[in-house]
Formats: sequence, structure tokens, C-alpha cells
Amino acid sequence: MDTKLGALALMLPLLLLLSATRVAYGGIQPTPPPESFQAALVRIEPAGINYTRAVQRSRSRLSMLAARAVSNAGAAPGESAQTPLKKGSGDYAMSFGIGTPATGLSGEADTGSDLIWTKCGACARCSPRGSPSYYPTSSSSAAFVACGDRTCGELPRPLCSNVAGGGSGSGNCSYHYAYGNARDTHHYTEGILMTETFTFGDDAAAFPGIAFGCTLRSEGGFGTGSGLVGLGRGKLSLVTQLNVEAFGYRLSSDLSAPSPISFGSLADVTGGNGDSFMSTPLLTNPVVQDLPFYYVGLTGISVGGKLVQIPSGTFSFDRSTGAGGVIFDSGTTLTMLPDPAYTLVRDELLSQMGFQKPPPAANDDDLICFTGGSSTTTFPSMVLHFDGGADMDLSTENYLPQMQGQNGETARCWSVVKSSQALTIIGNIMQMDFHVVFDLSGNARMLFQPPTA
Repeated sequence: MDTKLGALALMLPLLLLLSATRVAYGGIQPTPPPESFQAALVRIEPAGINYTRAVQRSRSRLSMLAARAVSNAGAAPGESAQTPLKKGSGDYAMSFGIGTPATGLSGEADTGSDLIWTKCGACARCSPRGSPSYYPTSSSSAAFVACGDRTCGELPRPLCSNVAGGGSGSGNCSYHYAYGNARDTHHYTEGILMTETFTFGDDAAAFPGIAFGCTLRSEGGFGTGSGLVGLGRGKLSLVTQLNVEAFGYRLSSDLSAPSPISFGSLADVTGGNGDSFMSTPLLTNPVVQDLPFYYVGLTGISVGGKLVQIPSGTFSFDRSTGAGGVIFDSGTTLTMLPDPAYTLVRDELLSQMGFQKPPPAANDDDLICFTGGSSTTTFPSMVLHFDGGADMDLSTENYLPQMQGQNGETARCWSVVKSSQALTIIGNIMQMDFHVVFDLSGNARMLFQPPTA
């Protein structure tokens, strides 16, 4: 079935129901800048990180993230590719309330995409299965977004129907979002763009008029929650709609503990200790400037106090295609380095540990792991160097954490694998216990505070 016709056919029953129950029809009212508030991120797999699934998931995510920049650079107007979240080791879910009265749901927290969406109604053909849904007819604050509304135009490829309203421009704004390469027909979400009141945190801070996707059909891996919370730099992301100056998180290395995520002014998000943070500028892709990614400039990597001689330009953008660059991403478990950086840093790490080559059975497609029987009990330091002189001094848990195998065996594994793309991703293991803050004001910078600060 044609994608557009299929989407509208699925929407028809719900649109008729919403119309019969007189769900409001209105444009987006700007959300005023909120007071600061805090919510929590919870890792889906609290018992430990399975390194086989971590590798598979990180490689899949890398392919989708890299495809977004390159496909959007050459895409026809209106085409889009978003970023998927695969179920598996390393997912983080964010809890929220939606509607009046509020229904408590959770969705994957993703700094690599913008659309907020949740399963809508029975949603028999939706992934993930088994999780709760949002029911618009049970909420007094549910509202359609009209086709003629400016917010509808911020969708990459809006679809429109006049089922629930009469007249030009009063139809319902609907969407089909493809995740990753737009040619991959098995990772998508589609439904109706609506607005609702969202609540966050223990204090139930409420924000009306948030645009989100009321999903009627989806396919792909989206964790175990009810949808996705886009935290990227796009116009429909949660942070953009809240109109906050900054947001930040601290991903706890205690995998059973919640990880706080905060929104508000820079002073609120940093606790007023901005001077104790290091900062580096946020960059913009030179070819596709509306990508939601948080790009930074990585200038080098040191191992054991020795600066690895990585060729100049390894971490730079390709200014003709938009490929490459370096992003911080909450949705990728492992860190992904392109060659020659991966091989040079790996060999330096192994050399300082007394190895002349990777351990037996290790190759570029595997994690390099050291079992408890290894004679090496101490490990060389590892530091990431960023633009502006910001040095991220990693703990052993950031780059050699304890991980689990399929049979329950544990080992310390290097949390870095080779990137098959030019893109570099700083994954969430390498970010753990750092307070990471994105300053979205005119300064446009990323700040981080060491765990001991």
C-alpha cells in the first residue's frame, strides 16, 4: 500500500472518534520559558551491559546516524531520515505524564532525533508491543494541529486529511517519519500531530501545548517504553519546544539507579557551578544545518599521558557531503572511532599494557576484553581533547567497564569499536558519571564536569 494512503487509512477511525468527542482544534501556543525542573532517566537493562548486544546495537545506530546526514544532504525537499533506538543494552527511558488528567508513560530519551511521539489508542500495529498507550479521548487538553499551522510545516514531510474538520487549512496534520535511511521501510512511526499538556518530574511541572506525534502505526526497535522523547536540536524536540536555555544529565555508573536530567537556565542546570565545568563549542554540519545532532570538535586523544598521533582531519566534516564530525549521543552505548584513529588508539593502549597486538580472537568487529585472569591490574589513562582546551579525563569505568557476555561471564572491555563510517560517536558509557550540559543559548556550547567535582 502507498505510504501516504496507508497512513491516512489507519487514521480514519481515530479521527472520526476524536471529531465525535469534540477534541479541540487549535494552533500551537508558544510554551513560556519554564522554571527549572528535573526528571529521571532509567537504563532499560539495569543488571549489566551485555557486550555482544552493545556492539550490535551501537553499530546499527551508527549506520542510521551516519545515513541521516548524508541522505539529508542529497534528499529531495520534504524527505527525511531520523535516528532509531534499538532495543538492547544501553537504552535510557524518560518518564512523563501526558493529558488532563495525566497518564504516566515513558519513552526512549534520544539526543539524536527531534520528534516526541507515543503510541495512540489501541495501536495494534505499533512497536514496542505490550507497553501502555495514550488515549486522546480521555484527555480534556488534547488538540489537533491544523494542516495550515506553522508547526505542521516543521515536519519533514507532513500529510494532511480533512476528515475531522471542514475547509482548507483546517485538516489534521499527520506524519510518516522514517528512521535512518529513508529507503529502510522497517523503521518508522506514523500518525497524527497533536498538542497536549506534558508533566515531568516529582513536582509534576506541567507544560501545555507541546506538539507530539500520536502514533497509529510503527515498526522497528524502540525499547520497552511507549514511544520516544526527542532531545535533539530540531524544532519539534522537547528542549526546543520548552524554550529552555540549557539541559543536562548525569548518567550514573550505578546501572540500577536513576540518572537525573535537568531543564532550565544554565545556572539552574549547572547548580550555579558553571565555573567548574569545561566547555567546548557546539558545531553545525556545514552541509545540512538543521540536523538535531550535538556536534563538537575533537582535537586529539591521549593514552597514558601520550598524545596519539592521529592524522589531521580524521575527526573533521567532509564539506561536500556532510559526512564525518563528532557527536555526543545518549542513545549509543559504545564509542565509535573511525580509522586510522581507532587502530592508532587501540595499538597505543595495548602497547602500554604490554601487548604487541590485539589479544587472541580479537578483531575489528569485536570488543577487546580482558578477563579477571589477566596479569594486568592497572590500566593507562585515557583523555579526550576538545576544541577550546576542554580535556575529558576518563575513569577506568568510562573506557574499560565491567561487561557481561552471553553466558554471564564478566570482563573489562574497551568501550570503543571501529566506526564503519566517517562519523565519530561519543557513547553513553564514556559519558557516565560526567555532568554533561548543552547550552542552547547564543553561546551554543557543550559543558562537562568531572565526576569528582
